[in-house]
Amino acid sequence: MVLAALALCAVTGKGTENMREYPTEWDGLAASATRGTDVPANLLIAIACHESAWGTAPNAIECCNPFGMMARSGGLQVFDSETSAFARAAYLLNSHDLYAQPRSVFASEESMTLLAARALAHVWCPDDAHNWARSVHSIFHAIEARHENMIGGS
Repeated sequence: MVLAALALCAVTGKGTENMREYPTEWDGLAASATRGTDVPANLLIAIACHESAWGTAPNAIECCNPFGMMARSGGLQVFDSETSAFARAAYLLNSHDLYAQPRSVFASEESMTLLAARALAHVWCPDDAHNWARSVHSIFHAIEARHENMIGGS
């Protein structure tokens, strides 16, 4: 079970004054959605944190879509619950051909590398791939470190 955590703000990446909290239910949603896949649960949380301003963006809340996934019609996809959004994001990352390269890195690495984040960014956010990759990578590792500290300290 993944514990609820605080993650460092990806913009500065340091200091407790920059810590942000994401919705605690995301830990369970990410763990369930990624079970049986090579996609790290913390990656889903990191993407959701980045795309939804740590769960506070009005569109993410109203549409139950913390990933900012677009509908085929072009607008923001509306989900009936965040559970559905996490499941859809995990499904896409685990099965869509566009994510084959980052998925191969997830399967071979203990943790997400910047290389995997960059490969993922070119699909998820091609217009600003470099900044997106650095931000998601930073958030991912902050969440991972926080989880390790919480588990080690209990």
